[in-house]
Amino acid sequence: MTLDIAVNSYGSIEGVAGMCAIWTDMGVFNGNTHPTDEQVVTWINQISGFMNVALNNEGFVTPVVQADAKLTLDAIVEQYVSDMVQASNSSGRFFTERFLAAGLTPLMQIYKDVNAWVSDSAGGLEKIGVVRKSSPADTIGTRGFDKGGNAITPIFQRRGFGNTFQDFDT
Repeated sequence: MTLDIAVNSYGSIEGVAGMCAIWTDMGVFNGNTHPTDEQVVTWINQISGFMNVALNNEGFVTPVVQADAKLTLDAIVEQYVSDMVQASNSSGRFFTERFLAAGLTPLMQIYKDVNAWVSDSAGGLEKIGVVRKSSPADTIGTRGFDKGGNAITPIFQRRGFGNTFQDFDT
């Protein structure tokens, strides 16, 4: 069974191999490497899924196709997957005493890292042209219509409080 990198994923197996060549067979992941090429592709798809969920939470349309942002997302996913490759070989940032004592798994930490990165980078992604259909601020406010489609009139309106102002400086 050969897995393919999903169309909504970021990065490449070659990019991951370039970051952790020591775990490859002459620069290539295959069925004889640890991890195998299929496992690396699975991680690329999973971590790209984390990225797309986080991007959607910030209102971005996924998959991201804007060139600069896509290059950035490719690099980030490839780096996280190379961290997974190292962890599977008992090395890297996920194989320290401190990390192991914290009780987290590598995928749990990557999920947190991805969400933090997207949250921190949302403004920049929008400024370089990544399509954003909404932002978290769009969900704050009031409804204009009820579930039946009837217009909602606010209970408290400004006119109800007098809406008169007095200039005390005159």
